Amino acid sequence: MSEVLVEEEYQRYKDCILQNVLDSDSVIQGSCATAIKNCDALLYPNIYTLLKLAYTSPVTSAERRRLSNDSFLLRKYGEIINDQEKRGFIERIDNPTTSTEHAHYIPHHSVKKDSATTPIRIVYDCSCRRSQDTPSLNDCLRKESPILNDISTLLMRFRENRYAVVTDIEKAFLQITLDEKDRDMTRFFWLKDSTDPTSELITYRFKAILFGATCSPFILNATLLKHLREQSSHTSETLIDGLYVDNIIAGFDNTTELLKFYEESRALMTKGGFNLRSWASNCTALNDLATSQNVNDGDNCIKVLGLRWNTKDDRTQRYQRRAKTDAVEKIRKCLK
Repeated sequence: MSEVLVEEEYQRYKDCILQNVLDSDSVIQGSCATAIKNCDALLYPNIYTLLKLAYTSPVTSAERRRLSNDSFLLRKYGEIINDQEKRGFIERIDNPTTSTEHAHYIPHHSVKKDSATTPIRIVYDCSCRRSQDTPSLNDCLRKESPILNDISTLLMRFRENRYAVVTDIEKAFLQITLDEKDRDMTRFFWLKDSTDPTSELITYRFKAILFGATCSPFILNATLLKHLREQSSHTSETLIDGLYVDNIIAGFDNTTELLKFYEESRALMTKGGFNLRSWASNCTALNDLATSQNVNDGDNCIKVLGLRWNTKDDRTQRYQRRAKTDAVEKIRKCLK
């Protein structure tokens, strides 16, 4: 069979899977029920044994030591956990040994970001294994590739009009509800006292799909496509054409069309439970409007799918991360 035919068959297979999800009434809730393929391989017959193993895990111990040496990191970590609980993304489990027979604990750690508003983000390691002989959570999930727009096409469309605009969906993955029967497979530990790294560990679990699970990108993509296709409008089509994971890119020839897209797309996405934020454009009128409604990016130089875009002088350039000096020194020492 030729490469072209193989590619066509593979695309037809992916379209069939996506259509089955789009036809489902529950996809808008982001149910992971269809994503679980073999969670029995994860499970310990004794919940007490599992709890002890997770509690004494080297990964858990290492992160606690790291937090004890950085008070700023500990405070920001706690703020994120508390915010997620208040917004209903996660929930506390008061009796972890009696609430279910089956559960899985996910280790997590922080990653620093170059952002004034979000200096760190929490990474949940769904690929972590208890041992070489046991699978990770991701090993037990169905992995289907999301139907993404072509990046080169998006970038060309982005620059072909007089006015360009970019925005992203706030906490997109966490807006999709996780099926309740799957929630105990997303348990994790956090400190009872967020200011004390030596305090007792308590159990949480996710109520929404989490970034890090191998099935999450497909679920997000399918949910967004289902919602947008049901709206059947010019704005929804523009959103579909400009969608890449949780980013949206579009272009317009005049400010009237641009501002209309801004208002209609925000209303349309809000209807589905999503909030469009971090708006940026080379149009001053849109930037001023977004600023007045507290959804402006706030930076003249932003990243757009691997490029750096200066909205003030309307120029794009390749984004290149500079190596940190201390990192270079460490490499030199290793090579000596």
